[in-house]
Amino acid sequence: MNIQKYTFFPLAFSLVLSQGLMAKDKNLLIEMSPYVFSKISGADQLFAKTDKLRTQDGLYRFKYKESKISTLSKLVHDNLERCGGFRVVNENERHSNQVVEKLLRSPPDYQVNQSTLVESWFETIERAPMNEIITHLSSYKTRYYTSPEGIEAMRWISQKWQDLTKNRTDIKVELHKHSGFEQETVILTIQGSENPDKIIILGGHGDSINTDNEGPTSIAPGSDDNAAGIAVLSEILRQVVLHNYRPKNTIQFIAYAAEEVGIRGSYDLAHFYAQQRKNVIGVMQFDGTNYTGQTFDMALIADNTNKAQNLFVASLIDTYLKVSWKYDECHYACSDHAAWNYEGYSASYPVETIGSEQNPYIHTPKDTFDKSNFDTEHAEIFLKLGIAYLIELDQ
Repeated sequence: MNIQKYTFFPLAFSLVLSQGLMAKDKNLLIEMSPYVFSKISGADQLFAKTDKLRTQDGLYRFKYKESKISTLSKLVHDNLERCGGFRVVNENERHSNQVVEKLLRSPPDYQVNQSTLVESWFETIERAPMNEIITHLSSYKTRYYTSPEGIEAMRWISQKWQDLTKNRTDIKVELHKHSGFEQETVILTIQGSENPDKIIILGGHGDSINTDNEGPTSIAPGSDDNAAGIAVLSEILRQVVLHNYRPKNTIQFIAYAAEEVGIRGSYDLAHFYAQQRKNVIGVMQFDGTNYTGQTFDMALIADNTNKAQNLFVASLIDTYLKVSWKYDECHYACSDHAAWNYEGYSASYPVETIGSEQNPYIHTPKDTFDKSNFDTEHAEIFLKLGIAYLIELDQ
């Protein structure tokens, strides 16, 4: 898919932020879908004297001050009740979708036939380690991507994963640096024993945001969004070590930086992987796992995801979890899965509720662990799904 040709026309843009500009404020290139723009209340008045570019994909692109990124996050959250909604674009990037499509001409064998192994892992899972991780990560004042605490929190995750896997010589943990911001993405890699060039990714973002008072000094504990997702990943990893699992394919656990401000960490990483022709055969996103909705235990996001893999995930839910669920849509890029989908990789995003029943505390100082009674009962569903996904896709 080529997105280098544009139709050019003017758009209004003037958005006043209630905080001072950053020292060295800079323009970023923002990409947003027309759907998101249409849902932002008063968008035509808010966006007032800037030029908007329209790509061949029908998406909007425009320049925006980095100091005002949080305002976009708040507008999307307030009007669409989801995260994301836009992305920060590298102006020199070239879409890698066709390269990835060539790599993935032979899709994985989506069979569900490892019940004995999967259910043996279910017998050893524990919620206490997940509770401890959420307690620690939500104890930071914020994990905002430019805050000292946000930088430190990602390094803590890195060290935690190193400690969990210290006795495995086939596992390494790295901090992936990004251009433009200091917060790093954490990547843990388990080398595949048979197909090391094929990669399965389980991920979730480690940063947090307070869209009511956004910035590096605001209070954003991010217990559900997304300390709980990191806790789920960490317990899956603990099970890998506990059962001395040696995967056939390479497995990566990723804690993404800067998701809350344009899905920046994962877009950067997915684009890098595509450029390097890395053969990622499946991606699972864990973002929002520990809040219980009123009508369903889980939703499976149908847009900006891969239909074939979603059918596989649906079969895992019905086979192993037996919980109430339904397909739902974000109508835009609402979490890190969208970055991989954008580059042509197969990604899925199971989430804790349907959009209309989303956790009302996310992106506020009230997203604290007490809202879940200091327990990860709901997140255990996603833990089991992650285990089933890893084993069944790897086998």
